[in-house]
Amino acid sequence: MFEAYVKALIKKGDMQPGSYEAPDLNTAVLALPPAETWTIREGVDLRALPVMSSDDVLREYMSVNYFTMLRDEGDFWNGPFLIPRRILDKATNWSAWLELAAYLEGYSLRPMLVFRNMPFAHEGEDVYPGDIRLSCMKGFIWTD
Repeated sequence: MFEAYVKALIKKGDMQPGSYEAPDLNTAVLALPPAETWTIREGVDLRALPVMSSDDVLREYMSVNYFTMLRDEGDFWNGPFLIPRRILDKATNWSAWLELAAYLEGYSLRPMLVFRNMPFAHEGEDVYPGDIRLSCMKGFIWTD
């Protein structure tokens, strides 16, 4: 999974084949467009995004946007979602997040919750647009 993810990341970042240390790869991860970029480009209202509110939503998000796409297409999509303020600081302690982190560590990857610090009111609570990205714990040499 690490190799498939890093190759997709390198392609998304328009990087050339070569040797990349973990900090270089993580710079590319952080340079991915923020969640709102997709919504603006596609004309999608932020309020129409799914709300990351439970273990089940997190599992489905990772399955659809990362694991299945990496397996089937050699690609990934850090799709946007909304995360409520009331759970923002608790999300990385959810059982699904801890399972995800443990699983990804076996592939030298680490999940990151990335959000824009500009909440807005949605269905009676403050939410933040965000996405999940994977940081790399080791370097990679790409020769293709």
